[in-house]
Amino acid sequence: MNKKIVAILAILLVLAAVIWLVFWRVEAREVVPKVTQAELIESNKSWVETKTPLPLTENIFMNLPAKDSKVTVTSSGNLVLETTNPYYLKQLADENDRFTNIKEYRLVIFADKVSEYINNSKYRYPTGYGHTGMSDYQIESGIREISSGQEALPLKKEGQTVDLKSSLTTRYANDLAKDTADAFEFDALDQGAAIDDQFETSFQDVTAYPKEFYYDFTVTKKAFFLWSETGEATITEPVGIEYVMK
Repeated sequence: MNKKIVAILAILLVLAAVIWLVFWRVEAREVVPKVTQAELIESNKSWVETKTPLPLTENIFMNLPAKDSKVTVTSSGNLVLETTNPYYLKQLADENDRFTNIKEYRLVIFADKVSEYINNSKYRYPTGYGHTGMSDYQIESGIREISSGQEALPLKKEGQTVDLKSSLTTRYANDLAKDTADAFEFDALDQGAAIDDQFETSFQDVTAYPKEFYYDFTVTKKAFFLWSETGEATITEPVGIEYVMK
């Protein structure tokens, strides 16, 4: 009987410790203050005003101001680049066959992703551990790159007016990727974006592709203090749209 009581007490103590730990972790999470739309717009305008180099791809950066190029921030806060600069168009074509014979390039970065997009090369994975439920997660290694979606988005073109209405979602390769994003509170948990974009161009051949962050990392998950697994997790997060005009 004494052994049974001791065993029951031991189980209760373990359960109490687990419950306390879970609640402590929930309470310990910092609440990040939300930025107002006006503050977001002003912040995005500052990147243009300070002439910060703008990534066109992972490896190509445009130095601002640039000839035959215009960078603006819309009333919704999106950053928009339009360029016919031969120097940068050639760099794009040399890097990717998609841009062969390109005459104009247009890049739209969603308002809430501008800062992350411009600073992507400085991105570092979270150190330490992330937590969700009763599982611990640690990112061992990985990358986050700027990439272009492979599938073109449906758009309408009437005369010189291009109209794109679509929606993009964040894609998780597996449950490990989604749980890790939750544990480390990645912004990728914002499930995507609705797009309503319209502009004018004199070029007839217009194609639109998603502009994305591609995460690829190795994660170790420890659950219930009893077992662990290490696996690869990938996330593809929409951050904007790029238009190729020929």
